[in-house]
Amino acid sequence: MKKTQLGCSYSELWVSPSDWKTTKSKVSLKQEWYVQCYYYDPAFHDKYPKGKPIRQKLNKWKTLEDRRAAAEIMLKEYPVLLEKGFNPITKKYMIPAFNPDVTKIKVLDKDLLCTEAIEIAWNNILEAVSDEVENPFEDVKIAKNRFVKGLNALHFNDIKIIDIQSSHIKQVIKCCRITDGYYNKFLSYMTKIWTELYEYDCVTTVPFKLYKKKKNTSKPREILQDEDFTGVMDHLYQYHYSFYRYAMIFHNSGGRSTELMMVQKKHVDIKNQEYTVLIKKGDQYVWEIKVITVDVLHLWIEIYNKCPTQHSYLFSKGLEPGPKPIDPAQISRRWHRHIKTNYSELSGKKITSDFYALKHLFLSKLDEQKFDIVDAPENIAQLMASHRSSRMTNTVYLVNKKKQEREIMKRISIHRDPINEAI
Repeated sequence: MKKTQLGCSYSELWVSPSDWKTTKSKVSLKQEWYVQCYYYDPAFHDKYPKGKPIRQKLNKWKTLEDRRAAAEIMLKEYPVLLEKGFNPITKKYMIPAFNPDVTKIKVLDKDLLCTEAIEIAWNNILEAVSDEVENPFEDVKIAKNRFVKGLNALHFNDIKIIDIQSSHIKQVIKCCRITDGYYNKFLSYMTKIWTELYEYDCVTTVPFKLYKKKKNTSKPREILQDEDFTGVMDHLYQYHYSFYRYAMIFHNSGGRSTELMMVQKKHVDIKNQEYTVLIKKGDQYVWEIKVITVDVLHLWIEIYNKCPTQHSYLFSKGLEPGPKPIDPAQISRRWHRHIKTNYSELSGKKITSDFYALKHLFLSKLDEQKFDIVDAPENIAQLMASHRSSRMTNTVYLVNKKKQEREIMKRISIHRDPINEAI
């Protein structure tokens, strides 16, 4: 037995039939041709104490000449394969560097071409994220792909990453036709990629941080009025119950669809009205305990009891429990089809707000009624939304707050008009 560098061993290879080199009879083509050896792996000693017989069949070649040639090649090349770490018992390479099916680990270097360096930087970012995160930093990936597409379009893809200048980047951004509304986010997403490159000395600066941000005039967010909410939910309950159930759970969660889609039965604690969810906060993903409000507790219990195993996702295909999570983008498509189109036509009330208006409505109502809730914290809407600061909650989600503030200011009375009061 010949030992490999990894502690395994294999016998000499032989060919069957024994007269494979000399036979001229075509009858032998009806026999089984193969190259064989015994392969011993200490990890499988109990199962194969004398080694496992490894047989490579040759009958797919149909002529004597082809089978002889195949046998010669196998006798020569198979030992090389074993020396490079291939384990025929596990059918895997024990030395990843020689495995053509496994991506080689690539290290960032300033002399790499820019497109290759960007891809390696992106992979480094992904490796730092938990495997439990579905599609991490999806927005960054989209921005990265657009940027690389721009590099290729301008034929900058042959430039080394260290030689990419700010002028190149500005041309790529222009080529990508980044809208004013997306521009600032695009800079933020690409900063993440470029920071990774900077940390490996592949670039000398992170220009995306230095570019001036564009001032955008934000449009008032469309909200769903109370009467529309009731009509929409009645429609979903009657015609699309599973979507109704999800919409109500989402509405009362203050969370995101990307988070709820990853909730499994094992994450839910019905007794304590809580569930655990993986939330993205800045560049980090953290597990956080969220509450189940009393208004939808019965719906949580209903879908929880339908889960066949602890690993079932609550919202799988058809928004029913299943083995795989679905793409959160499906929710927006369902909303557009069932509400913006079908419900608007049936009811005669045109709904133009998007699905996330349900979240905005809930947080706005929560903020309005916080003084009616016993022992409610001042920042209850912020806590429900899992925001790190009240600024995000107030400016993005509490869409009725400014209107409320205007109504309060209208009632301000400091100095009454003495003339009109006297009349």
